[in-house]
Amino acid sequence: MRKGCWIGALVAVTVGAGAFFGYRSLPYYQRNKLTLGWDSPFDELRSDHDAWVTKSLAPGDDPKLPAMARGMMLQDLLLHHLRQGMSEQEVRQLLGRPDSTDATQRTWNYELGSWSGFRMDGDIPSVEYDATGHVSYFWAWQS
Repeated sequence: MRKGCWIGALVAVTVGAGAFFGYRSLPYYQRNKLTLGWDSPFDELRSDHDAWVTKSLAPGDDPKLPAMARGMMLQDLLLHHLRQGMSEQEVRQLLGRPDSTDATQRTWNYELGSWSGFRMDGDIPSVEYDATGHVSYFWAWQS
């Protein structure tokens, strides 16, 4: 390969990497505050049963673009409270009634509102139960 081709390839890779990582580090507004791209929007509050069940607004949030306080609790909930093997009753005591379920009633979904990123998609944690009614898996996804 000629020297010019190597230089062109190196420049292309450098520009591509700079564009990708530069984009992720650009500040943007999220929940009425300036946020860096790598900040997690899900780790600002500890789990609060009453705020979760009542779907209260996040502190300082704009009622026209509501993002429920649930979003600020998600990381604490997934890391410290929700566990595999919990019964449906234990999950209901922790999270309240699900906002929706799948056709088999084995996957429960809880809405967070448009919480992460640029607030274009809804964020939804889901809990999946096995045939005995115990948590087999839980995760968060965007609609």
